[in-house]
Amino acid sequence: MATPETPAGQAVQDRWTLAQARARFSFPIPEPAYLPPGYVMQAVHTYTYPGLPAWVPQPLSAELVYSNGTNTISLLVYPIRLGHEATVRGIDLEATSIRDTRDVDVNGHPGVLLQVGTSWSEVVWEDADLILAVRSADLPEADLLRVARSVELEAGIK
Repeated sequence: MATPETPAGQAVQDRWTLAQARARFSFPIPEPAYLPPGYVMQAVHTYTYPGLPAWVPQPLSAELVYSNGTNTISLLVYPIRLGHEATVRGIDLEATSIRDTRDVDVNGHPGVLLQVGTSWSEVVWEDADLILAVRSADLPEADLLRVARSVELEAGIK
């Protein structure tokens, strides 16, 4: 249940170590095998949504944040089962600031490259029972896709 300080739909962010996240989540937390030169892990954020029903496992998602001191790259991991009828291509983009989309392949999995503002800044794909997203406002499209395609799910399995 949401507290007076936290509205029902708002996430509560916590900071954990990667080891803590891997030990406490029931799903794998992978890392990219490739990052552009100078990028190192800065934080692991977890997100809890107090307004969700008690049967929804919490925290709901993890975000690995990498930085080169000026720019950031985030890898978001969500344990969401889309089911056989839904795909990443079915994401509703009408209520967002997304200017354009393009279907892409991420290691044999369907994905979507999203343009927010003037550059391609996010790749979202599904793998097993997870939704993964790599975001950066500062990377060229080729580097953004290279980072996404370097994420190996097996690397995050406990």
